[in-house]
Amino acid sequence: MEMSDEPFDSTYMRNRSERKRLGTGGLLPGLELGLATMKKGEEARFIVRPEMAYGKLGAPPRVMPNTTILFKVTLCNYVDYSQAEDFDNIPETERGKVSFDQLLVAVNANREAASELMKEKRTFEAKKRYKKAVRLLENCRLQNEEEEKRQKAVLLKLYTNLCIASNQLGEFKQAITFSRLALGYDPGNTKALYALGKAKLNLGDFVEARTVLVRAQHLQPGNADIVNLLRKLDQQQKAIELDEKELYRRMMGRNSASQPAKSFSTTPTESSTFQEMKAKLV
Repeated sequence: MEMSDEPFDSTYMRNRSERKRLGTGGLLPGLELGLATMKKGEEARFIVRPEMAYGKLGAPPRVMPNTTILFKVTLCNYVDYSQAEDFDNIPETERGKVSFDQLLVAVNANREAASELMKEKRTFEAKKRYKKAVRLLENCRLQNEEEEKRQKAVLLKLYTNLCIASNQLGEFKQAITFSRLALGYDPGNTKALYALGKAKLNLGDFVEARTVLVRAQHLQPGNADIVNLLRKLDQQQKAIELDEKELYRRMMGRNSASQPAKSFSTTPTESSTFQEMKAKLV
């Protein structure tokens, strides 16, 4: 609060930023007006009068009645959802009339929103945004080869992001599907190869995982992620081999213990009879 040494609330003290959406009523009117004027990375201070903050009643005990608030704000990042939402509001019957450039604006808005969600570890929501962008591109009408080329370039990015998101969610079969779609556009895409190898490894397909990861390493020899995943593959494969050997050893041990002891006949042999005859002669 203005002229107060201690803040009534602070995301700095909680050591995490907050994500808010403008125009939804989730912010104080004065703070929302201030945020709308800011640029990414900018720091600002806003003095907000009671009528644009908590009003005559305040929010006791933290904010007393008729209190003027001093906000110190850093705008870490922002995503413009309006372009994606504008496209969503277009009726299905009218979407065919939208130009490719207009469609691409909505696609990129969804893709950027998904990227921000990935940074916030909100992978499930990010994946939905990526898939929405894919549907928009796959269903669009292309006018020429240039538009087709641009479409494929964006689809490559979207499919690559989808295979990464699927791996993070533990949806390894879907990760394989999206990886192969990405590799269909760019067979040498190391991100897609890495994601494919990771999915194969998690499904226990060590042979295919190694083939894909070695191919990726050949394209990017210095990629630490690929090297580390190959090392992890070696460790898991050796661990499974040792487990199998131990299991086989235990099975053989149980089989030996369960077999009945063999009995032998005490019938005198020729050699023992000969020994008896020799004793009598002596």
